[in-house]
Amino acid sequence: MASRAKLDLLESVAAITLVAATLDLFPSAWVPLALGLPLASSWLRGEPLAALVGPLEPWRALRQALLVLAVTLPLWGLGTVLALRGGWVFPALGTTGGATPIALVTLPLVEEFFFRGYLQPRLERVWPERRTLLGAQVSRGWLLAALAFGLAHLQLGPLAAASRVVPGLVLGHCRAATGSIWAGWLVHVAYNLAGSLFAG
Repeated sequence: MASRAKLDLLESVAAITLVAATLDLFPSAWVPLALGLPLASSWLRGEPLAALVGPLEPWRALRQALLVLAVTLPLWGLGTVLALRGGWVFPALGTTGGATPIALVTLPLVEEFFFRGYLQPRLERVWPERRTLLGAQVSRGWLLAALAFGLAHLQLGPLAAASRVVPGLVLGHCRAATGSIWAGWLVHVAYNLAGSLFAG
């Protein structure tokens, strides 16, 4: 493993550990940490901010987001209805219920910035071998970033954390398909809005 890949792996493990501990012990510190770690890392490495967020191509992001939502929102709705009919309880289902519009928009942006802008590319550099999946080149880094996204929701309970892994894969696929966080951010906002409407 090259020295840069080792540094990426060490930094990623430290970031995941720090974020998981922060969310559990000091939830109010999550946003500054999720913004500060990537910015500090990029600054120390001499990487431009654009490398974290990717190119701003609004129409491409919107097209990708609409395509993903057309496929995933009906599946999400069906899965939710079946789970509720089966007696499953989702303790975190209502966590976005009553959330302000700003929280429904900004928190997904912070999560996309951290998990898909910062963590996923670093993990992809550690495990660079890629395979094509639904038109995007994905790697083990994509999978591990999605697992970390689920882990970050562990304070909501094990079922809630596990249920965040699949959306993490979808959002990571958006990053892989477009090279930016913007399509994933639009999808993430739509998921949170749908959850808020369902919970409300």
